[in-house]
Amino acid sequence: MKDYPQNPQEWRAAIRKGLGMDDDEARMAYQAETFAYKQLEQWLMSTYKQGYSSDFVPALRRNLKGLAG
Repeated sequence: MKDYPQNPQEWRAAIRKGLGMDDDEARMAYQAETFAYKQLEQWLMSTYKQGYSSDFVPALRRNLKGLAG
């Protein structure tokens, strides 16, 4: 199985990098409720589609808002 972020800080860093956002941009979008959740979902699906349990991506998709926060 491949590696994936193990804690909230690692997830935030991976998401920011994956979406091409800096810390301030991501924080402001989340706080303003304008975060690009559809883009996040697409990134998660493409990044974690191979080499992981078939339940992994669906679980990530169910927790989009928690991952972005």
